[in-house]
Amino acid sequence: MVPLKLCRCLSLLVLVLGLACVSTPVAPSASLAPEKDSRASCSALRECLAACEAGSARACTLAADRFRYGSGVSPRDESRAGQLYLRACEARDGLGCAGWGWLSRRAVAEEAFARARPLLEAACALEDAEACVSEGMLRLQGRGGPVEGIEGEARVRRGLELFTAACREGTGSACVRAASLFEAGPAPVRDDSRALVYLQRACDAGVPGGCSALALRYLTGRGVPRDKARAMALFRKGGEFYRASCDAGEAAACAELGQAFALGQGVAADPVRAREYLEKACGFGDEASCRRACELGSSRTCAECGLLGFQSPPRAVY
Repeated sequence: MVPLKLCRCLSLLVLVLGLACVSTPVAPSASLAPEKDSRASCSALRECLAACEAGSARACTLAADRFRYGSGVSPRDESRAGQLYLRACEARDGLGCAGWGWLSRRAVAEEAFARARPLLEAACALEDAEACVSEGMLRLQGRGGPVEGIEGEARVRRGLELFTAACREGTGSACVRAASLFEAGPAPVRDDSRALVYLQRACDAGVPGGCSALALRYLTGRGVPRDKARAMALFRKGGEFYRASCDAGEAAACAELGQAFALGQGVAADPVRAREYLEKACGFGDEASCRRACELGSSRTCAECGLLGFQSPPRAVY
C-alpha cells in the first residue's frame, strides 16, 4: 500500500519548512507539570489529548502535530495546534516551543525559538534524538539565536546517530526517521544510498510505510534499477503489516488501508473494503476517516460525525 504520509507522527523535518503564519495562540489557563519522560508517545489523537490533559507535555506536542498536519483530523486546525504547542512549551517541552515558533509571527517566533534552544539542548543530552535534530536545525538556521553551523550540524548528526543506533536494535520507527534524514535532511547528512538501507531495515522491522516507500523507489527507479515485480511484492508486504496493525487497533493503519482501497493505491480499487477499513479507523478515533467513510456511503459514521446530508462540518471524535 502507498501511505498518504511516510510517518504520521513525526514532524521535525517538516518543521524546517513550516513557516506558515497564524495568529499568536492564547496561553491556556491551566498549567502542566514538567514532562517526566521526554520520550512519551501516543497513537490516536484522543489518546494524545487525554495524556496531555493528564500532564504529559510531549503528548500535547504530539496532539498539536496532528492538528497542524491534519493527521487524524479534518480539516487541519493550526490555531488549535498553536495552543497545544504553547501549552507544551510552558511545560518545558522543547519540541513544543519549536512547534509554537514555526506557527507564530516573527517576533513571537524568535521568542519561542529562544525558549526552545536550551530545552532541546538538555533533552538532547538525555539522548532524545528528535530534540537533537530540532536543536540542530534551529542552530543551522539561526533561529532563536545566532547561526551556529558547526554546532548545528553536530546536533543533527547526534540525532541521526541515535536514530540509527535504535534502528540497529530493532526499532522500526527509528529506521524511518533515519531514512528521512538521509533522504531530505540538511545537506551535510544527506546520503541517498544510506536512505535506501534504512528504508529496507524499516520494512524488515515491520514498518509498513518503510515497505511502501521502498516499493515506490523500485517502481520509479529512484536510486535503484526499476523492478515492478519487487515493487509489487513490497507493496503486498506493507499491506500485510498495515492489516496486522489495524487488527491490533491502530487507527492510522486502518486509515491507510482504507485510503489505499479507495484510491487503488497498490491494490485494485474497492470502495466496499475502503469503507470497511475507514469505519474501523473512525471507531479507533480517527476523525478524518469518519468523514471519508461517510463520503463513501457509511450512514453510521455520517450519523456519528453529524454529517447526515453533508449539511454540517465534521466534529472531532475524542
